[in-house]
Order: sequence, then C-alpha cells, then structure tokens
Amino acid sequence: MIVTYVRSSTIEDQYPAIWRCETLAGAIQRTGLNQATVIDLEAVHESTPAARAACDRADLIVLHRHLTAPVVEAILRWKAAGKKVIVDLDEPLGQRLPLPALAAAGGPGPGLPAEDFYASLRLVDAITSPSARLTDDWEVPVPIFHVPDFLDLGRYLDLMPVHADCIRIGLGGGQVAYASMAESGLLSALVRVCQQRPNVKLMLFGADQSLIRYLDRIGLPRETRGWVPAEEWPQCLTQLDIGLAPIAGQAERRKAGSAYWNT
Repeated sequence: MIVTYVRSSTIEDQYPAIWRCETLAGAIQRTGLNQATVIDLEAVHESTPAARAACDRADLIVLHRHLTAPVVEAILRWKAAGKKVIVDLDEPLGQRLPLPALAAAGGPGPGLPAEDFYASLRLVDAITSPSARLTDDWEVPVPIFHVPDFLDLGRYLDLMPVHADCIRIGLGGGQVAYASMAESGLLSALVRVCQQRPNVKLMLFGADQSLIRYLDRIGLPRETRGWVPAEEWPQCLTQLDIGLAPIAGQAERRKAGSAYWNT
C-alpha cells in the first residue's frame, strides 16, 4: 500500500503535523512493506506536479485537519479514481463548528463555512482522531477511529539531561497562553509553589506576552523563551525536571490524550 499524508506547513500546525503525519509516515517506510510520503497542503491547493504525482500513486490519502474548498474538490477527484481518503481531526469542533480557516491562521485558501465543513466529512471513507473524547463531536455516517499520537522515540534516546541546582518546572511544545494557565488554576498553583519553594524555577517556552507581563509584575523566578521549532523541542526537555500542560475548558479536555498533553 502507498499512503500520502497531506499536512499544513503553518507554524500553528507544526507540532501536530509531526505527530500525526511525519512520524507515522516514517514508521510505515521503515517496515519496508508499504510506502508513505508527506506533502504540504499548500501544494495541493496549487496542484503542483509533485503533489499530483504523490496523490496519483497513493492508494490511501490522509488529510490532516484542513478541509478547505480546494481540498474538497481534490477529494472528489481522488474518490472518482478509486482512492481511499481519511481525514485526521485533532481539534474539537464544538457545536458543529469548522476548524479555524487557514486564512485566519495566516495560511493559504479560504476555510469552509460550518455547514459545508460538516457536510464534507461525509465524502471521506473514515475519520481518525488522537483523542477518543473528540469522536463525540462528529455524527456522520462514516467510521471514526481513535488513533493515538506517536512520538519518534529515536529523537529522545540519545539526549542527556542537563542538571541544575534548582527544580525546573517547564511548559511548552506550543503556545503557553495566560488564559489557559489562569483558567485551569495552574498559574495560581505555580505561584504558591514558587513562593514556598525558593529552589523552584519556571521555564516557559512560547509564553504569550500577557503571561510574561504577569510574571514580571509578581516577580516570579522564571526563564522565558520564544516559540521553539518542533525539531528543537526534545533538547529543551532535557532542561526540565517536571513538565506540565494546562487544561481549561471543554475544548482542551476533549483534546486530552494527544501527544501535546503527554510530552
């Protein structure tokens, strides 16, 4: 079997695209029994020769997250050619709402209206999701499968921890937002821990400006860095003793169980 994964190359999608597309494609390739490749969503929008070739030779096409208008048109062509199509959804749809449009995230192409996005799910052969809770979002007559995130363990085996004279509590692997930190209760808990334990230090990777301003105002011991590219994240983990992730609201609770919340 030949599998082609279609992923967005926007910064917002970088981490989940690795877990949901690149890692799985690499594992398939290593078996030597099947073939897999990863192409950019933007290439499908532009219908580049490389994208057309990758999809033409595929038996199965896996779409990560985005069902934009050009992608729906491509699905119709792929289905007419006898190909199987899966859409992988790792964001909650809430009350039948669409995923964020790529245009809103700075990416190419318009997003679909809510009713069109939901209807387009009927075109695919199956839906996969990293969180079993998210499968409750979709009531469509296609199979829905829980497929957990998988980490490429080879990226972590040779890393050596960086020792320090303090206990380092870290958050990162994506944006660390003040709203999630505050609403989850994690922020107030960390403030109390740091006040009671002088040997504790916060390390934040990708903290938003609201969170940085708040920490500056209360004088909490911390180190903040900008957004970390996915390939650099394993090395960042070697600097931490404890890793945390805030979960606030129904949307984040339904996402719990994916690799974002377990690394």
